[in-house]
Amino acid sequence: MALDMPSKPQKIAIAGGGYIAVEFAGIFNGLKSEVHVFIRQKQVLIGFDEEIRDFVAEQMSIKGIKFHTEESPQVVIKAPDGSLTLQTFKGSVEGFSHVMFATGRRPNTKAAFGDFLL
Repeated sequence: MALDMPSKPQKIAIAGGGYIAVEFAGIFNGLKSEVHVFIRQKQVLIGFDEEIRDFVAEQMSIKGIKFHTEESPQVVIKAPDGSLTLQTFKGSVEGFSHVMFATGRRPNTKAAFGDFLL
């Protein structure tokens, strides 16, 4: 669904620090969306080589991606104008047009594909 949007997100929050979240952060940043990545841990790509993780995060930050480390989304609030606010235990960030969860949980594909899974 992320690549089937009618228009690019103006400002997107991505929850997750794994390779899927990092890849989509790069994709949306390349499309000139404002990208914020919310990570439970201190660093992205847990389980990968530490030097690679540091380099990837540094380069993505240089490109304008904003990382919110040790910050798990708790609530998403939709404002009357349709914008979204993401609240964490550390505070909130407002003005998102989209919120994506790339947290490695079991996907909810039943609505799109019924009981047929690949």
